[in-house]
Amino acid sequence: MKKITLIIAYVLFSISTNAQHEHAQHSKDKPSTHGMLLFGSEMIYASHLPMFHTPHDYQVILKLTLSNKDKASYLADKKEHPNNPTYTIEPERFVLPDMVSDPKPFKINLYRGHFERGGVAILKNIEVTIKEVVYFKKFNPEEAKATTANYILFGNKKQQFIAHEITNKPDFEQIIEVNTDIDAILKGEKFSILKLSETGNTPIGVSGNKLKINDSSLHLLEQVYLEFGDLK
Repeated sequence: MKKITLIIAYVLFSISTNAQHEHAQHSKDKPSTHGMLLFGSEMIYASHLPMFHTPHDYQVILKLTLSNKDKASYLADKKEHPNNPTYTIEPERFVLPDMVSDPKPFKINLYRGHFERGGVAILKNIEVTIKEVVYFKKFNPEEAKATTANYILFGNKKQQFIAHEITNKPDFEQIIEVNTDIDAILKGEKFSILKLSETGNTPIGVSGNKLKINDSSLHLLEQVYLEFGDLK
């Protein structure tokens, strides 16, 4: 399979816990069901399924903790269905920025597939906790729509991901498992923003692509999720 090599600039920054909490404390949102994509095996991540209207106008990436039993059930189901990368959770109702500011255990239903689009429930009414807020952003309708494809890199030495940074409508959500020297890029921060294309804000192709980030390489392994409809 042909590999494509690009030279990519990257910008490193993080959102501190205090800054995230300050940003989220004054929410006037009402409680709602905030569906999330669930992914990862070394570490379990959840990415809020966003829209451009309240109360879903947030891009949020979380590290979650499941019980050993529930994590084992989830990973066993992934192993049994290797051609189905999409798993979602249907949490109990809460105010999303309040949960980010002051995390508490909450109950979820876990689905293979999209919980609102015919997904199959594999675990019901299980409890999860937020281990860490990786990324939090409330959309601003006044923000200029991005003209470059910017991606949020996060993970650890064993498993890494990039998530498209969403700005303004119309946009898209894309999450890809990657492999890179993450410590050299993150340098102790929670995430880094990578500019993967200068020519347009469109999804990047996955198969066989190898991208060059300064002195590191970024191998695109598998697309976990791609969504346009919710972000029209």
